[in-house]
Amino acid sequence: MAVGQRPRRGGERARMNRPLLNRRLAGAGTTIFAEMSALAVATGSINLGQGFPDNEGPDDVRAKAADALMHGSNQYPPMLGLPELRRAGPRSYDGLCPFHEERTPSFSVNPTDKLFYCFGCHQKGDMIRFVQEIQGLDFVGAVEWLAESVNP
Repeated sequence: MAVGQRPRRGGERARMNRPLLNRRLAGAGTTIFAEMSALAVATGSINLGQGFPDNEGPDDVRAKAADALMHGSNQYPPMLGLPELRRAGPRSYDGLCPFHEERTPSFSVNPTDKLFYCFGCHQKGDMIRFVQEIQGLDFVGAVEWLAESVNP
């Protein structure tokens, strides 16, 4: 019986635990998770396809994973309205501008000086100005928002 097909006889029906949820997907085969799990078993690899592995794994892999978590960019996208920034040099980060729609990054942040500038729409300022624009706050509200985000 092919994956996703409904069984036709009583014996086969008894072995199937759940009904077919979507007939359009009946011929799609297995999921990427099933494929990667089988591949991990066949090659003796660590299976991260569905989250954490079944064991702790090799120390060197764990050390590299911990380093990536502590010093790398986050694997999750930023909150709506906040730019995802990537290192663009020793003193700046670039990303898509949150103030206008664009396909290529023109928004630059200098964390040392705590300044931002968009080469596309020419918005610029410091972190208080950024919070004012993004959150729609006045100066005092932006300062309070920043203080709350540092010390909730």
